[in-house]
Amino acid sequence: MNHMIRLSTLCLAALLISAAGVWGEDITGFTALQVKGTCKIKTPDADAYRAIETGLEYTFGSTVKTMRKSYVELQFSNNNRFRLLARTTLTIDQGTRDPKLKIVKLESGHIELQLDDFPADHSIKVETPTAVCGAIGTRFVIAFEDDQADADAAIAKKGGRENRFSCSAGEVYVASRFSIDKQAVEGDTLDIPGFGAGAEIVAVIHEGKENSYTDIIVNRGKLTFNYGGDNKNSLVVEGKKGKPARFVCALEKAAKKDAKISVLALQVKEGVVENRKKKIFGRFEMTTITPDNEAVVVKNSRVGKPKDDADNVAGSYIDAARKEGEIHSTLVDLEKEPVPDVNAIAKARIDLDAAAKEATRLRKLLHKRTRKMMDIQRRAQNRNRPRR
Repeated sequence: MNHMIRLSTLCLAALLISAAGVWGEDITGFTALQVKGTCKIKTPDADAYRAIETGLEYTFGSTVKTMRKSYVELQFSNNNRFRLLARTTLTIDQGTRDPKLKIVKLESGHIELQLDDFPADHSIKVETPTAVCGAIGTRFVIAFEDDQADADAAIAKKGGRENRFSCSAGEVYVASRFSIDKQAVEGDTLDIPGFGAGAEIVAVIHEGKENSYTDIIVNRGKLTFNYGGDNKNSLVVEGKKGKPARFVCALEKAAKKDAKISVLALQVKEGVVENRKKKIFGRFEMTTITPDNEAVVVKNSRVGKPKDDADNVAGSYIDAARKEGEIHSTLVDLEKEPVPDVNAIAKARIDLDAAAKEATRLRKLLHKRTRKMMDIQRRAQNRNRPRR
């Protein structure tokens, strides 16, 4: 049975590892099987793009671009192929330390991969700017900032970071991918350990300067979301056809790899989110959160609403973190322009500093009120314990 995993991503990085494979020859490059419309390639030794041709083997490090109403089907080896749909740009590379690791860096667009006979000793990693997504299976699709038909829409969405993932067979896992001290850090903000056939999600993931923001929609399937690295808070979310679940989160951006972030602000927009707290003997305590709860705080897997919160600091922090993340994403996109607008970049940096300062102020205030909230909960629990 053929497996297909369909993912669509806006600003995220995707890691795809095929566990179902066979031992075979090393993959040393890729070829074009079919070309429709205008499809171009820029190899590592070239200064400009040229038309991609079928039958030629291209080296890793090449960038492929498809134009409007175009697509190209590429192949690593027999029965291991991938298709780029219209308005897609990506670079196909391999690991410097591990040449058996193949890396697809998706800048924008939509790709479909079919790895029916991918060598068992090889792995493939698909990255987008703010996420990494992994797949166990043989067929899957990934898209990032997918605006196949409308160039104006792509320009208008500068700074957007929408990711789409869907799975029809096999298993997919996703993690955030942020830049810290010029190094990519994966999973310390958000980690989705695995979801199976039939699941479909949309994830906006914004990396800010000091805070991060996510907006998640689960259209189908039951998924677990871990926030905060090793000190993770786990959320279980289920969406059904016609009844999606949506929630937004804000939390401190990890300052270093393997950071432990214990507090996040959460608001459920649609459906139900369950907070999962691990108990002894492998059991879990589940706390249901709905849109009626407004914005809440989750700390060390416990849910609450701070006392003296008439000004709704949790909701204000979520809004501020979103603003900071959107400005940061816009700045990143401005800096990638072929001819950068120095004035626009300078203004974006000033705006980012101000937005980060305000979001961090609200986060620290939220932490202060959360400590008071947890102390009250702890005293209440102690009072309710049976005396011996």
